[in-house]
Amino acid sequence: MVFLGCNNIRSIKTGNGITTLEWLFLSKCETIHLGSNISDLSNVSLNNCVSITVDSNNKIFKEIDGNLYSKDG
Repeated sequence: MVFLGCNNIRSIKTGNGITTLEWLFLSKCETIHLGSNISDLSNVSLNNCVSITVDSNNKIFKEIDGNLYSKDG
């Protein structure tokens, strides 16, 4: 999933069929939810997000206290 020139997006919720987010630089995005199959975040900036959540079945990423981490470390 690629977002170019979508500067007014405030919230993103990826479905479980989405595996990749690329080129995501959204200055107004406040919330993002990563579905269970997201495995690649290439060139993604989440600096202004207030809320980051991750599906509990995601094998790659996890969220702890509003921060995004890889599950392997």
